[in-house]
Amino acid sequence: MDHPDFASHFAAAKQRAVNRLAAWLEARFIEEISEPKWKWTDTELRDIIDTGRLRSSLQVNITSEGITFTWPVDYARDVHDGAVLRGSGKRLPARPWTEAPLAEASERFGEFLQEELERG
Repeated sequence: MDHPDFASHFAAAKQRAVNRLAAWLEARFIEEISEPKWKWTDTELRDIIDTGRLRSSLQVNITSEGITFTWPVDYARDVHDGAVLRGSGKRLPARPWTEAPLAEASERFGEFLQEELERG
């Protein structure tokens, strides 16, 4: 037997949890970009901020299908995945700022959903 009240309660709780997850992930991505933990040379750790464009370019799109995060600057993939510079052949290290937050996201979403369902 279907319970329409529960179905609508669940749908609303799920959407609130998705919105909370999007905000949490956005903050975590910014934290990761800003943290001086990324290997730049064999001895030097640093953040990923040079001009601030990458960090401030984050775009978040929440739909019924999920959440999409994009960084629409031309060098975002090179920073995240690493790259080899044309001409010099210099290798830029990968600094995958999305990995840790995305690895934590399932557990965090579960917590958010549980809290939203309990809110009534």
